[in-house]
Amino acid sequence: MWRTIPCVASINIMGKYRIYILAAAFLWGSIGVFFKELSARGAEPIQIVIMRTAIAMIGLGVWLLFTDRKKLRIKIKDIWCFIGTGMVSLLFFNWCLFNAIEEVGIAVAGVLLYTAPAIVTVLSSLLFKEKLKLPYWGVLAIILLGCTLVTGIVGSTSGINIPGILYGLGSGFGYALFSIFGRYALRRDYSPQTISFYTFAFCALASIPFICLPFIFAFSGATLPIMAADPSVWVLALALGTLGSLFPYLLYTKGLSGVTGATASMTATLEPVVAALFGVILYKEILTLWQIAGMALVLGGILLLSKNKTGELQAS
Repeated sequence: MWRTIPCVASINIMGKYRIYILAAAFLWGSIGVFFKELSARGAEPIQIVIMRTAIAMIGLGVWLLFTDRKKLRIKIKDIWCFIGTGMVSLLFFNWCLFNAIEEVGIAVAGVLLYTAPAIVTVLSSLLFKEKLKLPYWGVLAIILLGCTLVTGIVGSTSGINIPGILYGLGSGFGYALFSIFGRYALRRDYSPQTISFYTFAFCALASIPFICLPFIFAFSGATLPIMAADPSVWVLALALGTLGSLFPYLLYTKGLSGVTGATASMTATLEPVVAALFGVILYKEILTLWQIAGMALVLGGILLLSKNKTGELQAS
């Protein structure tokens, strides 16, 4: 009987880290609500990206400044990890996603974005020597199929848009890279708070060239004053920066310290299901039977990961 205790403890620990990732996915799924509300008030997509990262960076930076300044320290030789999470991942994935939506629409862009779990699985196997057994790939297929159905792409008759497809795959690749660079940073003993702060910082820094010219030439004297005069914009921006960026990245990075990158990325695919539910509840969007089936597949795949006790689905 005593021999089972370490196994049970191990399962409980793994479950705890998956809960962190599920909580992050839930909060990420709420981003669409803030995006819709801010867009309705005149905010442009690039402005919303800046709101997310800048507010999250400032909030986390101030908190660390007064609670644990040591977590603001990084080694020069490790900067590449945070350039990876901030510039290569967060900024690149947002830029690709917005372009994909413009080219092929939200449904197709959403499917291509959630190729991220497959990319993480392959990259984790190559970079971190995570040996994945066959059932794991089966769960991956179930979750990806579910994501496909949730986005509503089934039944689409639109033609193939090569640039849009490439942008969409780029968004999935950029999204997946946070798991990869985040694991490298964790291996260098950086805390989730440190990783999240410098992810936001480098993303905000890299956004400056993309935001300055539009501010000067496109929004001068028009959109910005109107937005600034609306108190609800600042409330929404604050909520987006904390609930839609700061907290989920902290939770996700914490979760990465206890599960494999592939498991984390697949578990986070709860996000499109949550987004769909917010759309139905708040904006009266109608779900098809295919989309409901997709939600069931995603939740079923996550349940298989959570209920696993033998390690068959985990990296060995």
